[in-house]
Amino acid sequence: MLGLATGESQRPVLTGEFDAAFYGLFGNASSAVIRWQSFMARSQELKLNAELPYVAGVPFISGISIGFEKFDTLYSRFRRGLVLKFPSGEKWRWKLGFDYTGV
Repeated sequence: MLGLATGESQRPVLTGEFDAAFYGLFGNASSAVIRWQSFMARSQELKLNAELPYVAGVPFISGISIGFEKFDTLYSRFRRGLVLKFPSGEKWRWKLGFDYTGV
């Protein structure tokens, strides 16, 4: 959903929300997720996630995530993370991850 809003300068500003998820990109269990949201003229949020299974034949799923959030002129945050998921059975996974958020 996209729209145009007028900011303080009366110029149109792109606002809205975009979500996309892609699964099985390379014929395996890989995935990618993109999320963008702009709810005010000078505020926005962007999140990107990707997972790739069995890198170099090792039985775990590696993932990376990156995010950016800006709220008007008050603050902005940059988030990044890494994760390893170890399958143990059909429905269970062990997860080991690192997530860092900087202001």
